[in-house]
Amino acid sequence: ADPCRIVTLKKSAQLGGTVLANIFTGGSIEMDPSDFLYVHPTEGNAQRWSKMKLAPMLKSTESLARLFPMRSRDGLDSVLYKERADGRGAIQISGANSPASLSQVTMKRQVQDDLAKWEMNAAGDPETQADSRSRAHEFAKIFKIGTPLVEPGCRVTDNYEKGSQERLHLPCPECDAYQVLEWENMLAQLDEEKPEDAHFTCVECGCEIREHHRSQMLPRGEWRADNPKAAREHRSFDLWSAVSYLQSFER
Repeated sequence: ADPCRIVTLKKSAQLGGTVLANIFTGGSIEMDPSDFLYVHPTEGNAQRWSKMKLAPMLKSTESLARLFPMRSRDGLDSVLYKERADGRGAIQISGANSPASLSQVTMKRQVQDDLAKWEMNAAGDPETQADSRSRAHEFAKIFKIGTPLVEPGCRVTDNYEKGSQERLHLPCPECDAYQVLEWENMLAQLDEEKPEDAHFTCVECGCEIREHHRSQMLPRGEWRADNPKAAREHRSFDLWSAVSYLQSFER
């Protein structure tokens, strides 16, 4: 329902971003049938994702298993192309290094995965090529996702800065003051001999914010935009390991 065409997620590694992209892909193709483009940095990455992530999801999700019976002999199922059994939509899987796979198609929705690793291809800028595939759809949705690499020139960082720049603000467990958990804050208190003691300090009351506080803080978290004027066209989010249950403060 959000009017934005582009959603960017700039995140730490191994936070489940591709799982989120998989849900967006499967949910879109099931609930609003149309053609869907999923682009990886290379065709090799695309083939691995299709075999190791997409195929198991299609098989194990009841509603998707009915739409994608996975019969390669009928021409509707291959490693890089999955068509609904009723012909009302398909998932095309491409590599950003292959300009041919990013041409002559019109896509209502797409995922641009691991965006920071995309490199120029023989036809020029692959991100521009992929974006143009959705130009004909007034209500297209493009999900750009990746872990930032070297600046300047990091594609996912550039997209984050073009968007609404939303960061997760969490309430202090003592004084309730909302704040962003910053790496510099943790680093200032860090004892390299005792990484298990890693913690943050509240910017208002000075109390220690420890790992066990996350369970009470995260449900009350609020995404707040530093560039709200961009939100109608492009919403962007910054997510890092400190606010993920998948990694400890010590790690």
